[in-house]
Amino acid sequence: MNVITAGAAFIALWGLVILNSTLKVTQTSANTAHDALVQTQRAWVQITADFSPALKDIKEVTYRMKLANVGNTPAKRIDVRNIVRLVKSDEPPPFSVTSMGFGIEAKVIFPKADTSYPVSLVRPDNSIAILTPTERGDLENGKSYIAIYGSAVYEDEFGFHWTHFCFWKGYANGIYASEACVSYNDVGEGKNPY
Repeated sequence: MNVITAGAAFIALWGLVILNSTLKVTQTSANTAHDALVQTQRAWVQITADFSPALKDIKEVTYRMKLANVGNTPAKRIDVRNIVRLVKSDEPPPFSVTSMGFGIEAKVIFPKADTSYPVSLVRPDNSIAILTPTERGDLENGKSYIAIYGSAVYEDEFGFHWTHFCFWKGYANGIYASEACVSYNDVGEGKNPY
C-alpha cells in the first residue's frame, strides 16, 4: 500500500467517524424536538377543588371538583377517582389507593374545556356524611382538616398519562400535617403507577 492509498483510506475513515458523530447529534436533536412537541401539544388534565361554602353552611360534606384539559389535544378515556377524608391535624391523609371513592369517567374533553362534578365524604354505609357536632368542632378548632385526593388516568394521541392530586382545607388557623398532601401532586407518562 502506498502513501497516497493509506492517506485516502485515513481520510475516508475520518470522514465516517465525523459522519457517525453528526448522525448521533442529529438523532439527539430530533429526539429533543419530538419531546418538546409532545410536551407542548399533548393533553394535560388538571384537577382543582372548590372548598366553598363556609364551614357554618356545610350540612352534607360535599365539594365541587373541576376537571379541565389545559393542553392542546383532546384528552380521551379519562378516569378520575377521588376520595374525601376528615384528617386529624397532626396526620397526613392516608392515601388509600385500593378504594378511591367517587369517580368520574369522560369519553373526551377537548382542549381548553372543563367539567365539574361533586365529591363527598362518605360514611362506611356509603351515605354522604353530615358533620357530627364533634367533627364540626374539630374543624372549627383546627384539630382536623379536609383532604381531597385522587388520581386521573387518560390518553391522547401521544399515549397514556396520569395526574395525582391532593387538596386540603383547614377551617381554622393552625398547623396542619399537609406536606404529604402537597407532595402527592404529580404527573407522569404511561399507566398509573399507583
